Amino acid sequence: MLHNYNVSFPKGSIITGQQLQLLHDQPIKYLNYQYIDNSDGVISGMEMEEFNGKLIITPGMYKYNGILYLLEEAFVVQIENQPFESGQNYSIILSACEQSIAPDIIDNQLQMLVAISNSISTTSSNLICSFYGTPQLPKYCKDIFSENFDFLPYQQSCYGKKPTYSKYLFRLVYQYLTAEKSRPHTLDYVLISEISRCGYISPLTMLNYIIASGQSAPTFEDRRAFFKVFIDSLDLLIDDMPVSNTEEINTETSEGFFF
Repeated sequence: MLHNYNVSFPKGSIITGQQLQLLHDQPIKYLNYQYIDNSDGVISGMEMEEFNGKLIITPGMYKYNGILYLLEEAFVVQIENQPFESGQNYSIILSACEQSIAPDIIDNQLQMLVAISNSISTTSSNLICSFYGTPQLPKYCKDIFSENFDFLPYQQSCYGKKPTYSKYLFRLVYQYLTAEKSRPHTLDYVLISEISRCGYISPLTMLNYIIASGQSAPTFEDRRAFFKVFIDSLDLLIDDMPVSNTEEINTETSEGFFF
């Protein structure tokens, strides 16, 4: 049986507890069902950006253990009252807690903390990302594994059980495929289309791309190794039949996909 409750308040009536409960429950249920198929991770927003020399995480929504949380203000990546140490390994982690803000109101929080990460497992569900010394963003696709900042644990929620990676990484992939790769393959346009459409590439698409390049893909649970093989595949999969400069191209008909 399907339900859609319409709660009304006639002039002069007394609002009942049942009416207030429906007003509270129904929007939350709609929101939860909207993202019921999404994996844990960033639902929207929470982008990594550099602003005035600092790294920030923009406001957004995060799904953690099946529950939705809001980041209502930008989070500045910093350690209170002390600078970052060169060569020291830091992590941004999630910490669940409760805070009573009124006699009948409990604020279920998911705090974001910057901590020295020597004792933090790289597979922990509490880990957002890590970095060495002052945090910085990779600027080019080939810098993803050489820069100080490690985006690979940063999980972007998607449909299905397996999360994908930060949208920032896929923007670097998009930049590489559209501006830096000399001989794009037909499948590159599938990646370009998927990044343009939703901001990330699904794990299944990444796996198929790796296989098409002739490589053997590691298990997705080894997220760093999996993404490294995917990045390597970008150079292995090239167009082996480039268009000749003298070949006449018909531009009169408009068929196919446009990105």
